[in-house]
Amino acid sequence: GFSVEHASNGQEAIDCYQQYRPHLIWMDLLMPVLDGYEATRQIRAAQAEASARIEPNPVIIALTASPVADMHSDILAAGSMIFGQCSLSILGLSLYTKRMTI
Repeated sequence: GFSVEHASNGQEAIDCYQQYRPHLIWMDLLMPVLDGYEATRQIRAAQAEASARIEPNPVIIALTASPVADMHSDILAAGSMIFGQCSLSILGLSLYTKRMTI
């Protein structure tokens, strides 16, 4: 089984990560308080600081409805592993998730 936690802004996303240490994070890039780019950077920085402990690095899936095509490299540079623009293919995500668990 699994549990789901919800964050309304980027700072809450970081707080949820620190408290729950999830294996998967759906990160909206355009959030109030702290955007998804910065939240992802801070989560990845926290992981680097805690590298002595054995913890799973979460898969961070960046989501946006923005039509800007050149966001992909910025999102990956921030630390996201997958980028979904507008609508995310559920079949594609399912295949990726299976590959990650094998």
